[in-house]
Amino acid sequence: MKSIRIAALLIFLLILSTVRISVFALPNLQETQDARETKTSIIVYTLPFPGILPTHPLYFLKTLRDTLIEKMITNDVKKAEFYILQADKRLQMSIVLSGGENNELTEAIRSDALMYREKSFTMLSKAAAKNIAVPRYVLEKLLVSAKKHEEVLQDMVVDTTPVTNLISNIEALLKEEIDKK
Repeated sequence: MKSIRIAALLIFLLILSTVRISVFALPNLQETQDARETKTSIIVYTLPFPGILPTHPLYFLKTLRDTLIEKMITNDVKKAEFYILQADKRLQMSIVLSGGENNELTEAIRSDALMYREKSFTMLSKAAAKNIAVPRYVLEKLLVSAKKHEEVLQDMVVDTTPVTNLISNIEALLKEEIDKK
């Protein structure tokens, strides 16, 4: 009887982790012509669907799954890619939650996004220091992702200084890796 319950729980978790829903956002139609003219460039980078939000009662299962996946990844470059994905998901969560009443939760999720982005940069820097080949596409993905992060924070009227500093560090690392080859 106990083994049936464990098997059912494992099947439920497997199904929960494989469900994917595509969501497409419409542009903000209330944006004025002046605001459109002041934007110099728009970063074309699609943020992933965040899945269930922190306000959902089963969110702890998602965090448990993500923690287990993080612990199982041993390759520094793959772990950096995982951190980029987590940062992008957290950023999308903060966008979705920004319209709500819980500003502290939105700010916490936004800071988590920055933390994951910094972790990915740290992992790639460590890999480069160990003379591990860091693929250029990973560095470019991190750079574009960080620029999108900066753009979203500017739209939310939030301080972008940490992200701007991170972007300059990423660009320096990318230049360094290009110069090695």
